[in-house]
Parts: sequence; structure tokens; C-alpha cells
Amino acid sequence: MSVFGLGSRSYHTFCKFAHDVNDNLIELGAQQLLEVGEGDELYKQAESFQIWTLKVIQTICNENSLYDQTILLKSIDEIKKELEWDPKDYRVVKSQSSEPNLIDSLSSIHKRKVVPCRLHSKKELQSHSSSRSTLLIRLEHVEETGLLYDPGDHVIVYPSNDEILVNKIIGRMNTRTFDDVIEVEKLGIYSLFIEIDASKSWRKCSRLPPCSVRTALKHFIDISAPPTQELLTTFALMSSDSAEKQILQRLSTEQDLYKETLHALGNPSVCDVLDVFVNVKITAELIIEKFPIIRPRYYSVSSCLLTYANEIHLTVALQQHFTSGKVNGVKTTAKNGKHSYGLCSGWFRKMKAEDVVPLSIKR
Repeated sequence: MSVFGLGSRSYHTFCKFAHDVNDNLIELGAQQLLEVGEGDELYKQAESFQIWTLKVIQTICNENSLYDQTILLKSIDEIKKELEWDPKDYRVVKSQSSEPNLIDSLSSIHKRKVVPCRLHSKKELQSHSSSRSTLLIRLEHVEETGLLYDPGDHVIVYPSNDEILVNKIIGRMNTRTFDDVIEVEKLGIYSLFIEIDASKSWRKCSRLPPCSVRTALKHFIDISAPPTQELLTTFALMSSDSAEKQILQRLSTEQDLYKETLHALGNPSVCDVLDVFVNVKITAELIIEKFPIIRPRYYSVSSCLLTYANEIHLTVALQQHFTSGKVNGVKTTAKNGKHSYGLCSGWFRKMKAEDVVPLSIKR
């Protein structure tokens, strides 16, 4: 057996559960093939998992017949290809479906029941003289959705991107079909253990439901967070400028440089970074398959059903950032940088009464 753990090195208990499971399995008599694999969400988590998978398969190969080794080695070749972005292996097809239902789509993507609530009101809790902003968010129609909670439970909120950022990304695309409902297909060999004579075929990707690029960018794809190193690797491949490629390759492989650059720039969004690297080609396939999914935000419940039978309240601190105008000496299109807000708190800041808020309860 071999165990792979997920976590963040920003926590001192990084991958502790995975190590505990590994130790318990050994105590029960399991034979360990490899040391525990670790995936850090702050540093190439997906690539770490794929590299660990390769090592597992290679270890299994050493203990199997020549025929089995041949099949497994072909599996290794396919996994290695997953580490690289090759535009030729992806294509967009027009879908026969209509735009998806937002709540159903979020439930499917996040594997959790999502329900719609509506904004009743919001109130600033800080004084006019304060430099901070804290909002009391009142959401209503909880009873109609069958949403029950206790004080202290967590509300999981699924925010959407600002329309300005969505239009900036769309403006970088060389297409006018961003409102067409599409699906992405990938060319590959689809088998757990690939037969020697297996051939490639196109298969629909299931990361997102069929939707338009605009819908994906608005509701599903994260364009407000700093780009991961995996995404910067792909940007390097998609850039037509050699100087850009060199900088992107360094940022994607040198972790210290990556962290220092993000800190110096005030944690720039994907849009901010694309303002710097203007020669990166943005396609629908790249957005839907390689850009990260928006992570839901967690808030503690600030109300009680006994007092507010039809409402659920959240207390939201407005997150503010200042983005610089340079990265490694390359100027952005914004001369003096810009002021921005956290995705979810900024979303609440602009929200109007009756706007829909998708959410779940974590008890």
C-alpha cells in the first residue's frame, strides 16, 4: 500500500492525517510500497500527486510480469503527458445543452448540496472613522430551502467573479463565441491499465458542466486569486514571447521567487498577471481545464433560528489588497497598481437586495 496526503504547509499539522493512516495500516500488517506522498496546495499539488502516482506504478512494475510491465509503462507515459499542457490534445465542441442551472452545477462541482438564499440586507458594523469594513449580511428564505443550522455552524458560500474581471479575460480571447454553450474534449487513451494496442479517442471532460465561457468565468473559474505555479507553467507554454516565457518558467519552478513575487505584488490575481504577460494566448480549453475552480468561503453563523426563523446571518470582514504595477521589472498596464477586494467579501460589498447567494451548511 501507499498513502498520499493533501494539505497546506501553512499549517503545522500538514498531512498529519495521511501519516497517521499510513502508520496504522503498517501496524495492521500492510506492506508499504513507498513513503507517504505529500501534496501542498501552495506548491504544485496536482503535479506532486502525478509524480507520486508514477512512482507507485513503477514500483508495481518491478514486481510483475513482463507483459504487465509493458501495460503499466504505457500507463506511465499517459500520466507523464498529463503533467504537460498540449493544446493539440484538447478541442471545443458546441453543446446541445442550454446554460446549466447554477445551484445544480455548484452541487455537482463541489459534491455538496447547495441551496439558494437571497440577500435581505447588509449593514456596516464599523464606524465612519474606521479604516476597516465589516458587514452584517442577512440572508432570507432559509425555511423555504429546508436549510437548518445551529449557532456556531459554518456557512459555505459560493461567490462569483466580478463582471469587470470576466470581461477582461474574455477580451484576451481570440473568439466571439464566448456566449455559446460548449464542452471540452480531450484526446487520450482511457483505460486504468492501458492495453498495448490501445488507440486514442476523444472524450468529453467532466470538470465543468456544459456551459459558456462567460458562465464558467463568472461562476466556476477562479480569476481573482493569484495564479498557481502549475498555471504559470501553462502560461509559459502559451506565450509567444521569449522574454515572457523565461520569466514565467522561473516563477513556475523557483518556489522562493514565486512567493517573493506574489508578496511584493500584493497577491495579484490571474487578471493582474495576464496584464503583465500580454503575449499569453488564452483559449476556452485553457480556461475550462487549467484555471482553478473557485474555492467556497467559510463563515460562522451569526444568528439563531429561534430569533430569526426565516434568516441566516453572516459577519463578513472586507478583505482589501493593493496590487503593485510591476513584476520582476516588467510593468503592468496599470501604471500605479490598484486597490482590490477579496473575492467573496468584495462580492457581498457589491450585492443588492434580493440577489441570490448559493450556500451550504457545515455542521
